[in-house]
Amino acid sequence: MTGYNLSVRTWARRVFALDARSLALFRMLLGGIVLGDLAIRAADFGAMYTEDGILPVASVATNPWTWSLHLLSGSAVWQAVLFGAAGICGIALLLGYRTRLATVLCWILLVSLHGRMPLVLTAADSYLRMLLLWSMFLPLGEIWSFDARVRRHGSRVPGEPVLSMASVAVILQLCIVYWYAGCAKLNRV
Repeated sequence: MTGYNLSVRTWARRVFALDARSLALFRMLLGGIVLGDLAIRAADFGAMYTEDGILPVASVATNPWTWSLHLLSGSAVWQAVLFGAAGICGIALLLGYRTRLATVLCWILLVSLHGRMPLVLTAADSYLRMLLLWSMFLPLGEIWSFDARVRRHGSRVPGEPVLSMASVAVILQLCIVYWYAGCAKLNRV
């Protein structure tokens, strides 16, 4: 029985463990995607997110399942403050400054932004929310970050793999996205 357990552990480590360096690169790319997404959405700022736009706050707030900080006010100033806060959190994530807090705040502000204008969401938006959710539980700031510089040495060796439920979830989520994309392409019209 011990040999079987050892082989399952070895298999799980080979399949689901993530290198700390790849997690650092993932963090930087994730921060860049958050910033890019904000920049794209800011191009239509007045039309999409303010009270004078196509979808006033009152019409979105009628859905009891919608939660959003953006629904507290439809003023351009309030929306700009939230966009700015999301941008600051995206930069902090990109640089690895207070990485876990930056990841949590990026997720909260992204969910809030998506709740404000649900008409323009795509599957990529859902995927980005899920990546940020699982990232909260991964050691994204262990190396190549301001957090690691402050500690002078990470608690993890750069080549040491990270195996956790979050690493399993990120890998399975990626596999599921590709699986369903492939199945959709096989569907005859």
